[in-house]
Amino acid sequence: MNQKKDEKWLDELIFRAVDSGKLEFDAEKWKQKHPEEFKILCSRPRQGRATRQAAIWMFIRSSPITKLAAAVTAAAAVIAASLIWFSPPKPAAVVGQVSNLYGIVTLNNGGLPEKVLETTDVLAGQWVEVLSGSRAGILLKDQSRLSPEPRTAFQVNARKHGLEILLERGAIAIEAAKQPPGKSLTIKTDGSRIRVFGTRLDVRLVRKPDGSRRTRVRVASGSVELQSSGKKVLLLPNTEGIADEGQEPVRRSANLEVSEMTRLFDKSKELAAQSNVKAGLPVIIDFMGGSSATVWTVVASEKLQAADADRYLLRLKHPAFGVEAFTLDGAALDVDAKGNVLQIDLADALEKSAPAGHLILKIPNVQGLFRAEEEGIFQFDSPPCAAPVVTLFQFRLPEGAYVDEASPEIIEREKKLNKLVVTVAANSQMPEVCY
Repeated sequence: MNQKKDEKWLDELIFRAVDSGKLEFDAEKWKQKHPEEFKILCSRPRQGRATRQAAIWMFIRSSPITKLAAAVTAAAAVIAASLIWFSPPKPAAVVGQVSNLYGIVTLNNGGLPEKVLETTDVLAGQWVEVLSGSRAGILLKDQSRLSPEPRTAFQVNARKHGLEILLERGAIAIEAAKQPPGKSLTIKTDGSRIRVFGTRLDVRLVRKPDGSRRTRVRVASGSVELQSSGKKVLLLPNTEGIADEGQEPVRRSANLEVSEMTRLFDKSKELAAQSNVKAGLPVIIDFMGGSSATVWTVVASEKLQAADADRYLLRLKHPAFGVEAFTLDGAALDVDAKGNVLQIDLADALEKSAPAGHLILKIPNVQGLFRAEEEGIFQFDSPPCAAPVVTLFQFRLPEGAYVDEASPEIIEREKKLNKLVVTVAANSQMPEVCY
């Protein structure tokens, strides 16, 4: 094989590829232009074939021919990258459909918003905005249904773990479809993440006076996981999760009276510790007229009798019709009433209150708590305990009621939900409602 002929053939091939003129290599000019490289080549001893190949490779690397070949390669890479860069983007996936129920509903994909006049596909990443005084219905690809309130803006994205809703502002009522294994519907707000496994819930984003945001999640059925600032809480039916931006989430009951009972329970322990006495079990007495009242009370676990692994029995001194039960965490419990006997199921409780702990009971139409003195005048009397104890009694009276005398003195007084609410701390206990 003729080495010079092969080199000339290679040079012509490269220059033909870039549409260049004929290659002419002047060795003398190269020697004058690169004296150091020439000196190194001449000073190297003759060695075996492997060494000569390395020297030739070094020479080729720094030669104009090789530089030209490198330029050709770089140009090809630039062209390939340009083809990739300017190739049309992959179309966004359809994640659901939006229907304008009334008012103005828009879709925005980064440009001017487009009005939704009829049922329209929602693409991943599109912003859906429901303006003031408007309503919309959204059916997601997983068959979940969204009912955003006016002045709500959000987008839906498709992720590996399932659909994800990014709530920018406003509130959305969600009826989540049952999710397949390994999938969940996710709602994200500022600093919070909500995972839904098939349930009915409301998510509301509220701007606080200091400019930060609060996420409120209220669960009607199923279970929801609320995460904020690295901590997770599980929300069950009748519970509400609150997560302030940058703060850990707080779980409480969505029932106002249950939340108030929990507050009174904690306040009783606080007051008892200050006085170095025993804390009594708080009670809310909602006066219904005459001697009748609806009573919210706390029942200690020793009153419960185990029926099986998760079911407990409780015998009341009053008819059990309409009785409701809750954990101190605020979760509503399944109650089956037969006569004066309650059968309470704790299987789905957040934290099982039995056999250790307490339950909150709502007992309607309890008779005999108030004694009629004169027309429109009633008296409540609870005898003192022999041992020192602090018990909080909260009375909910008609808004126009007047408390003529209270002993001990009232420590809290406010008007709430068309009721006059007064609270006293007494050395007494609520008359027993159960055996």
